[in-house]
Amino acid sequence: MPDRLAVVRVETGESLYDVAVRVAPNAPTRQVADRIRELNGLQTPALAVGQTLIAPVG
Repeated sequence: MPDRLAVVRVETGESLYDVAVRVAPNAPTRQVADRIRELNGLQTPALAVGQTLIAPVG
């Protein structure tokens, strides 16, 4: 799991898992997605295009 955090923007058609793969392609996707959900207080995996998220990157 990457330690570095960054603000990322959700792109058209992306799910939470797509964002997780994009920002941390070498880390376990589920763990990254769970961390994104935790960092942003997300109750559901639903995202909006253009939404900004804090995410582990690397």
